[in-house]
Amino acid sequence: MNNKKQIALLLGILIIPAFVFLLFHGSLKNYYNLPKLSQEGSDKPFQVQTALIPEKNTFWVVGLDKEKTAISDSLYNVFNRITEKEDLQKFIHEKLPNFQVKYLILGKNLSKTSPNLILKDDTYSAESYLLSQTGEAVLIDNEGFVRGKFSLINKEQYLNVEEIERLITEIKVLVEIVANPKKK
Repeated sequence: MNNKKQIALLLGILIIPAFVFLLFHGSLKNYYNLPKLSQEGSDKPFQVQTALIPEKNTFWVVGLDKEKTAISDSLYNVFNRITEKEDLQKFIHEKLPNFQVKYLILGKNLSKTSPNLILKDDTYSAESYLLSQTGEAVLIDNEGFVRGKFSLINKEQYLNVEEIERLITEIKVLVEIVANPKKK
């Protein structure tokens, strides 16, 4: 008799959590949303209007260095490291095979070159990307809407690792949103 109770208890301990897991797994969708950002004082989503953006099947990450400092080099290195992240590239290719992420740094007297990055000596157009201060970056979707704003370099000119990780995560979320649009 005692054995039967133990077996029933063991089955209950195993079956009930499995049932709850299957119930939630089958009925709930884990869907993230990245809002379209607005200009300060406006509730209308801001759409970047430049010759580069929007570009079909392309997400952009745009960074700013208003004065020629080590920040341009830091942004360059951060963006270059992100482009070399194989797991991110594989994720994008699997979810959206025809999409790409391009990186742009608006700065002064930029001298480095890279096939993965575009460097523009063009800080006066920063506001057209919703950028306001040195060390900032924005994530722009394929329709030209700003989906995230990041302070990649802090005031002491150190890398902000949390913001860099948030940027990478939000790129993945944006890929998921475009690959699996919400059904209304």
